[in-house]
Amino acid sequence: MGKKFFMSCYFIFLVCFNPLLSFCFNFLLTSIVIFFNFPYSPDKSAPDTLLFSIIIYIIIILLNLVCSYFISKMKINKKSLLGLPIIVLIIKILIFLVIMGYIFSIPTDDLTGKNFITIIISWIFSYVIVLDIIFFISLAINLFRRRRNERKELAS
Repeated sequence: MGKKFFMSCYFIFLVCFNPLLSFCFNFLLTSIVIFFNFPYSPDKSAPDTLLFSIIIYIIIILLNLVCSYFISKMKINKKSLLGLPIIVLIIKILIFLVIMGYIFSIPTDDLTGKNFITIIISWIFSYVIVLDIIFFISLAINLFRRRRNERKELAS
């Protein structure tokens, strides 16, 4: 019962964590920019917004690293812990391809709008997928460190 509950919570975490965290932090960035009246453009006239976005991205990466560290400490089969992120990553890529197929199947003469929507959706999905890959790599590293430490404990 406990293993099935953990794996279902782990699956929900993998599906929802990075998209929701990215949305919340980018909403926070936009709120800060509006509240402090910063011009929102990443050029030399507004270095604060670029700094805020870099800080938020670093915070999200650090949260992914911390979560992967704690998940790797669970006493669950390594193959199931590493297999599920790959499956979720493939599902997210398939969802992206379905959305892009739907956008390109809409008959319209407005190619500029269609290209703009394509760029925005591609940017969002690439942002989330890069965060998922960072999580997967850090989870794999932590699991291999756990395996090495278990071998050292057995040898002692």
